[in-house]
Amino acid sequence: MGNRRLGARRLAALDKRGQEGLDASLQSGEGMKNAIVSHRVSREGAVITTEIHVDLQGKPGSGHAFFSPAGDAGIIGATTYVPVATDNAATQETNAGNATVAGAHLMQWSNAVHGRIFETDVIVLEKPNTDGADKSDRIDISFATYGATDALNTTLDNVTLRLVQQADALAEGDRHLLPLGDDANAAEEGEAVRIQALADCNEKALYLSCPAHDNPGIHYTAGQFLITLRGYDTTVGF
Repeated sequence: MGNRRLGARRLAALDKRGQEGLDASLQSGEGMKNAIVSHRVSREGAVITTEIHVDLQGKPGSGHAFFSPAGDAGIIGATTYVPVATDNAATQETNAGNATVAGAHLMQWSNAVHGRIFETDVIVLEKPNTDGADKSDRIDISFATYGATDALNTTLDNVTLRLVQQADALAEGDRHLLPLGDDANAAEEGEAVRIQALADCNEKALYLSCPAHDNPGIHYTAGQFLITLRGYDTTVGF
């Protein structure tokens, strides 16, 4: 309990605008850090909000490029291979797979810092590019078991919670919310059916993956997401 209360005290110092670096040790791994535009944590009362802006084009000059996976349910991640025009698509996929960067998670969730997750909101700010096969733009966003060596092409398994489960192409402006309520009755009488709690994501990591893969995998030059995660502080009270 002591460590959890420490996390709550640190968060209590935040204002509503949010701050960067509070959960520095739990942010993106080496294999995704150059796709993170911003990562902020803020608090209002007992609600803790984590906001992550992802851009799969990657940070210019970082030496990392981001590829769709070479296999079904594969993780999206960085490679130190930077594509050149003289390499065809198959060569690019091979070279990317030979130079993957471990740590392809967007963040690690800690109930002690982020609270017990109860709500998620994902907005597609920019549609991911494809090669015409329309698979690299079908991206899942999920909490799953953390693996320090997870990288581009690692198969994502042991999924705890899917924020986005995309069977068709993403489009700019798409919004994915959890949980879903009984909206038909909400306006007049509140939720007629209780909204069940989301799965506990404590010590899980957040990943991007493709349920099906292009053959070959492609280099992302577009694709942005704004991911908002809300947790409640379980350490407050008497």
